Amino acid sequence: MSVDVMASMKDIAETAGCSVSTVSRVLKNKGEIAPATRKKILAIAEKFGYHDNRLIYGIRTGHTQTIGLVCDFSNLFFQRIASAIEQEMRKRDYLVIFCSQPEEDDQKTLKRLVEQRVDGVILVPRNDFADTEYFRDVISRGLPIITIDRKTPANVDYIGSDDLLCGRLMAEHFHLLGHRRIAYYAGPPYASPAQLRLQGFADFCREHPEISLTILRGSEVNGCDPEEEMLTRFLKKHREITAIGTFYDYFAYDVCRAALKLGRRIPEDLAVAGVGDMVPERARMFELTSIDQQPEKIAEAAARRMLARLALNRDETLTPVEIRIEPRLVIRNSTIKERAVRT
Repeated sequence: MSVDVMASMKDIAETAGCSVSTVSRVLKNKGEIAPATRKKILAIAEKFGYHDNRLIYGIRTGHTQTIGLVCDFSNLFFQRIASAIEQEMRKRDYLVIFCSQPEEDDQKTLKRLVEQRVDGVILVPRNDFADTEYFRDVISRGLPIITIDRKTPANVDYIGSDDLLCGRLMAEHFHLLGHRRIAYYAGPPYASPAQLRLQGFADFCREHPEISLTILRGSEVNGCDPEEEMLTRFLKKHREITAIGTFYDYFAYDVCRAALKLGRRIPEDLAVAGVGDMVPERARMFELTSIDQQPEKIAEAAARRMLARLALNRDETLTPVEIRIEPRLVIRNSTIKERAVRT
């Protein structure tokens, strides 16, 4: 037989001069088989380049040992989550099918994953308002679905950051450094992480009346001005501000660039912090203080929850949970000169 042709157990059995059931027991390492027979079958299987047919296995058992993972892989934060989820699922012999989010909603992707007979789905929803009906293609077939990063009203498991604490840690850091004229560059109002981080930041400031908080939203300039122009105009108008917190790291890098072009030193004239601890190569010069959301822990929790659901019998259930991972403050030179510590 040519090795270019996919070999079957029947092919191996005919060559070895034994039954298909004997070949099956050897390849699955089950049952008592004579050592010489086992050695002979394994040698033939290796020569033929035999591989298990997972499709047939899935049809027979209802399980394909595959998981769909849907998120924006261009984002460094989600890259770290995806990599860690794959590592965790691989330990249990699960293959992860990666699906980058298209411009359209998630439903077409979810439908395709169901058609591929995945055992479950982990995704970052594009829509914060996605309800249980939104995920009907997955839920109606009894497949487990876990959302990460963005909390939705759907009756499914959620794993993500403690975004409220992200904002609070940032504001507290500025306060401890003595800043009292503070601004916050908010994220999109439709994104739940953005709203929670803003709330955590603002809550801390309200608890300390000596702080004057100014909130900056990109949408307030009607979305028509270039971001750099908007930030430059804001910094010129609010020279009293000595610290700016931001929704995530890329916002913070944009603030740093605008400030430096105006001749403002970082952190001597303006302290800046972000969320994500992504530190892309092109922005290392800023040594940005950031909130580490601990994506590997988010991934580990998501994988554990998925495996727990996959282990359930048909008559068993698990109540959906909301798990939020505690973030850590990583202090670098954008808030304290020549400093790099984790708290």
